[in-house]
Amino acid sequence: MKFIEEVVVEAFLPTFRTLLAGELRDRELTQREVADHLGISQSAVSKYAHGEVDVNEELARDDRVRDLVGTLADGLASGEMTRVQALVEAEVLVRRLERGDVLARLHQAAFPPLAEYDGTFDVHDPDGELRTTERVRSSVRRGVRSLEHASGFAALVPAVGSNLVEALPDATTIDDVAAVPGRILDVKGRATVPGDPEFGVSEHVASVLLAARAAGSPARAARARGRRALPDRRDGHRTRLLRARRGRRGRGRDGAGRQLMATVSEFYGRWAAQYDRLATAPGVGRWRRAAARRVADPGDVVVDLGCGSGATLPYLRNRVGPDGRVVGLDVTGPLLEIARRRAAGHDNVSVLRADAADPPIDSADAAVATFVCGMFADPGRVVDRWCDLVGSGGRVALMDATRSDHPLAWPLRPLFRLFTAASTPGAGPTDVVRAPRSRPDDTLGRRVTTAREALVDRTTERRYDAFALGFVGLLAGRVR
Repeated sequence: MKFIEEVVVEAFLPTFRTLLAGELRDRELTQREVADHLGISQSAVSKYAHGEVDVNEELARDDRVRDLVGTLADGLASGEMTRVQALVEAEVLVRRLERGDVLARLHQAAFPPLAEYDGTFDVHDPDGELRTTERVRSSVRRGVRSLEHASGFAALVPAVGSNLVEALPDATTIDDVAAVPGRILDVKGRATVPGDPEFGVSEHVASVLLAARAAGSPARAARARGRRALPDRRDGHRTRLLRARRGRRGRGRDGAGRQLMATVSEFYGRWAAQYDRLATAPGVGRWRRAAARRVADPGDVVVDLGCGSGATLPYLRNRVGPDGRVVGLDVTGPLLEIARRRAAGHDNVSVLRADAADPPIDSADAAVATFVCGMFADPGRVVDRWCDLVGSGGRVALMDATRSDHPLAWPLRPLFRLFTAASTPGAGPTDVVRAPRSRPDDTLGRRVTTAREALVDRTTERRYDAFALGFVGLLAGRVR
């Protein structure tokens, strides 16, 4: 937590005193007289006057600050202005700069959670937008917490999820309505909330609430129940709401597996922004679109396993349409924050922090995993779980990077080894530097091969697509 008063002390005060000390000295006031006017020691005046104190360049260039400094220097030097009047004038300027102005922007930079308000707020205004919106978010948060702990609530959550929304007092658009990003889901008998309430992330429920208010209803909040179940695409006359499968092959990780996932989460969390740029680089979208086409149909429930920053979510959402649902799972918090922003505004897309090797999902029509199979200690068992998740007739797609045997790929193999080393959790600088000239570490290749073999064993109607001269492969099939 960072108070705006701290920004005033750290940025405005040293800048203001430096400028004013310099102006007073230019008017031939002695160092003692300057110290008396500023209420500081003579040694401090010397530091301000000689530029030995850090100043904020944005404030130092601000015409309003410079104009006030000149006015105060003239008044104090001539005796026409008292120190009390000078203090009042400075305080007035400070309050002005705090209200959606330069100090508000500096406060935002020092305290990033304020970024969503774009510096257009006044933290001292008891009736201001900042306080009102945060109170609405807090209200939704309390409501969600109550639902999470309410006995039997999880059993009432439909397969497509539920939501809770609350509008600002003068709400007119969905951007004025706070809601749970994605939806509240029933995960193994527990109501699970994908993320903290945000404004503008609900379209359907928010629209219903706004329509009711426009018709004269005083309602400020609403909860969506949705449909009890989605049609099973393999039997148009049945619906399903399957419970979690228990008692099958051991679903917990061993110590080595947990340590590997901890390393993966830490690594990708540290490089989340760079990973997202790579995941959405030109050309990569074509591969992700192909993966979505291989598994998803309109109305499907699709799970993106190890969704990362959510780069595949838009393609899956477009494939399943408004009657389908997409759920992204990943263990890395910073990547999930990017994924949630990417999914914002779409009620049929949810993002959960969960281990893709043990998905907390009852059932789905399809599952897709892009560039994650090489991270599992036992990828064969993980792919088996994914096939169990979608069941007979469901579809699974795996897209991974491996060494290529394409005739034109051999000059690029050292670069591929360099890329693999640089993107491998736990690899050090020495590993990366030596990678292009060293004997290839085929751990990634073995894991990807094991995953593909497991998928071949469990599926029919398979199709394999190669991209990037064979360095990227997409294998998809229908579970027997």
